[in-house]
Amino acid sequence: MERLEDIVQEGPQMGDEIERYLDDRLAAQLDRREFLQVGLTVAGAAVFAACGGTTSGGPSGPTGPEFKLGVVLPYSGVYAELGTSITNGMRMYFDSVGNQAGNRKITMVTADEQVALADAVAATKKVVEQDSVDMVAGYVSSPNAAGNRDYLHGQKIPTLIANAGVNSLSRAAKSPFIYRTSFSNWQPAHPVGTYVAEKLGKKKIQLVYAKYGAGLESVASFKETFTAAGGTIVGP
Repeated sequence: MERLEDIVQEGPQMGDEIERYLDDRLAAQLDRREFLQVGLTVAGAAVFAACGGTTSGGPSGPTGPEFKLGVVLPYSGVYAELGTSITNGMRMYFDSVGNQAGNRKITMVTADEQVALADAVAATKKVVEQDSVDMVAGYVSSPNAAGNRDYLHGQKIPTLIANAGVNSLSRAAKSPFIYRTSFSNWQPAHPVGTYVAEKLGKKKIQLVYAKYGAGLESVASFKETFTAAGGTIVGP
């Protein structure tokens, strides 16, 4: 199977090639860790393409304008480990291409998303308004991704959602400036409802879930297909 890094080198048609690559990888039944690895590489590849899609910087290195990527992820609080892991994945890819593309140096500017929406909004505005980044990537929390949507859309800042699964960013609140390399909350839960009812033959179950954005959207998606297949939910 081709490496994604090789596909990125191919030029303007890379979007179609990346889609084909992901289809092939998903057909191979990725586990969650492999899926995240592919997603993080796509995030790096997208920045690579935005810079021009070539690592050639001449004998003295890149001479074009610096390309600044604002990374808004949690580095403190309950999601800190996930934020650090995603950031390390991005750094690994950029290191593999010499932190440059299209004759431009790639610089990552990080800001702590934390947990609360107010902190995530402040972090986003900091990288956009103070650091003047060319692109934003990150967000672990669904409420934080949704809460920054209107600002990012209004600023017309190309944005990659690295983890947050909030459904609205792929539906009613989708934006031509916002993309995701990860799942939406609907995707993993929707087929599981049918599977549990029809393949496992379990028709009466109790649900245990996290009562916040991602958990609520996931359980709603599960309920939809589980009850449609004749299942009954016990309890709230």
